[in-house]
Amino acid sequence: MADLKELDVVKVEERGSLCTLTVRGKREEVEAAMESYHPIFAEIIPLTLEEIFISETEVVGYDIKKLVL
Repeated sequence: MADLKELDVVKVEERGSLCTLTVRGKREEVEAAMESYHPIFAEIIPLTLEEIFISETEVVGYDIKKLVL
């Protein structure tokens, strides 16, 4: 995968040729940074509060499944 130093990448998931990034930052800044890579397809979807919570707890090492179940 390309070097994404200008983005604050929280999580990367790859499935075949599809790459899903969870990124912190303002929409305009993320769009500008991604355009420099000339993606075939790019879509920005804001996270829900629940998704933000899960993502942030995973980053610091918590297994959210153990906390919720």
